[in-house]
Amino acid sequence: MVELARRNAALVNATNVEFLDGHMEAVPLHDQTINVIISNCVINLVHDKTLIFREMFRLLRPNGRIGITDVVTDDDLTDEAKKRQGTHVECITGALTISEYKQGLSKSDSPMSWKVGYRKEP
Repeated sequence: MVELARRNAALVNATNVEFLDGHMEAVPLHDQTINVIISNCVINLVHDKTLIFREMFRLLRPNGRIGITDVVTDDDLTDEAKKRQGTHVECITGALTISEYKQGLSKSDSPMSWKVGYRKEP
């Protein structure tokens, strides 16, 4: 996947990108080296989400930004209900509730402010 990304960047002469091979829980970069982190529906697939939140804030420069789209559940959805739903939509099994997401972000020891918004499906 990394090699494909590099080829595609070369096709469009993109010189302001760098592709790394690593794990989300331990990104091979120094502290405070990233301006913007974008996560598109992958945090719910990681077992220990606390590590992910901590790693994001470790990497961000002061005044950096995080954009996350992910599967979340209502606060009243039980683990058993998540497992049942997981047979239909696999991503729901590892999804955090909205409150757990807020709690995970606030436990990251970041002085940054943040805002969580979501769209509830009918």
